[in-house]
Amino acid sequence: MTHGTRDWDVTSGSKTTHKLTDMAELAARLGSPVHYDRRGDVIWIDGFEEATNRYDFTLDQVDASVARSTTRAQSGVYSYKLVAPNDGIGYAGITASTPDVVRSKIGLEWSFNLPDHIGAFFVGVTVLSGTAGWDATVGWDDALKKLLIYDGAGNPVPFATGVDLPINLPTWNTIKLVLDAETHRYVRLLLNERAYDLSAYAMHTFPWGAASRVDYHAFTNGRAGHNDAVYLDNLIITQNEP
Repeated sequence: MTHGTRDWDVTSGSKTTHKLTDMAELAARLGSPVHYDRRGDVIWIDGFEEATNRYDFTLDQVDASVARSTTRAQSGVYSYKLVAPNDGIGYAGITASTPDVVRSKIGLEWSFNLPDHIGAFFVGVTVLSGTAGWDATVGWDDALKKLLIYDGAGNPVPFATGVDLPINLPTWNTIKLVLDAETHRYVRLLLNERAYDLSAYAMHTFPWGAASRVDYHAFTNGRAGHNDAVYLDNLIITQNEP
């Protein structure tokens, strides 16, 4: 026996409304941060509206900092502000961590705002399992306007040029990295309206001798003589990505 509605039933009997058949669309309309790319099954959402101790901060120098901020936000009131050290080398970062996941394609999404120029901004996922670890990291170099990917040897390799992002505007950028935790290869990168196929690249492999887990990162490098900042909002982690 067939199920469903008649072909004309979507708008039947109404002139001012339209029936909603997609529950993901309903969630987005009700304010869910998952509105940029809705593929994958969500295992973590955080808009940073509540004080939390669920993150680790990496501060490479004494003048680096990570703290919640009300200065800018993509949704709600709060974001996290990452301030890089002014030595032009160090970085400020934030890390979320989960126990090891069932091996599938994993997605990591962050939204970020740039109040001024920076050195570079990176996002990444590190899969740690028993005797080995695998890292997938991509980044945007502000001065060079290039996207970088860390290849199987752990070296940064440019894979896109002419990538400009809005600076000192209320505009928020969104980046989503997808990797395959089973084959240890990159899958794709989404950055605002752009999509990049990264399936030609293997993740960087390194020895690991502790308990299994998965880490999800964002970090920024500053320019020499500047404490460059990046605002982060709406962290979304997914599994079972197509």
